[in-house]
Amino acid sequence: MRVQRGAAAAIGLAGILALAGIAAGAQGKLGAVKKTVAFEAGVGDAKAKCRNGRNAIAGGFAVSGLGDDFAYFVRSAPAGRKSWRAAVLELSALDDSARMKTYAYCRDQAVRTRLGENPGHKEGVVRARAKCPGGKVAVSGGVASKYAAGPEPLPFGTRRAGPKAWKVIANNFGDDPSDPPLVAAVKCASGDPPRQVKKSTNISGGGDRLAKAKARCRAAERVVSGGFTAKPPLGKGVSMVNTSRRAGPGAWLVKMRSIAPGKLTAFAYCEDR
Repeated sequence: MRVQRGAAAAIGLAGILALAGIAAGAQGKLGAVKKTVAFEAGVGDAKAKCRNGRNAIAGGFAVSGLGDDFAYFVRSAPAGRKSWRAAVLELSALDDSARMKTYAYCRDQAVRTRLGENPGHKEGVVRARAKCPGGKVAVSGGVASKYAAGPEPLPFGTRRAGPKAWKVIANNFGDDPSDPPLVAAVKCASGDPPRQVKKSTNISGGGDRLAKAKARCRAAERVVSGGFTAKPPLGKGVSMVNTSRRAGPGAWLVKMRSIAPGKLTAFAYCEDR
């Protein structure tokens, strides 16, 4: 009987450890899925979808091949439980095809999406905020606005706002009620909120400049998601973010083009490996 009880106790302990392993695995390594589209004018829009039943915990985007042309991002947000969608609009006629890449960062973790909308259509800086329900924390987020060809909110900031919310900031060039509103999205999950790290790059002088900022997690951490703020905002000297994505397992990279002095700040949200 003692052997049987000991075996039962061992099995019980193993079961507990196994369950703990499952719980830990839900916070495990993130896999990346990428979708690339080419575009020559107008909109570059791509949606990346996670595979094997995994959920999109976070996402990002990168634009390349613009040459001397300009583009600004209008969306980078969840598209259902398993996908991430990002889009950019170009500001001038492209001489060559540009490439729009959307990244979905995937794992087997239960997440839910909440939206927050700013329905106002005043000109100037507008903000929107999405908040997780009770007992949940913000693990990622983004700009989920629809976009049109005319004046609309043009985002220059997307980042976490405390442990439970995500905020986005945009410059609105129109006051037409038919223009799409600014919409923030937040991905919510159980557990502790990821730790925030930020890194800023100052932009001095004039002219067309490409600025980069990379926020790095600690050596024992991995990056889950990220965000940024860009100054000056688009229309106040012009800054256009064309990249916001993971850079390896432990960092978040942001790039922008600016024709005026300003500052670019990258935010990384980190968890223990």
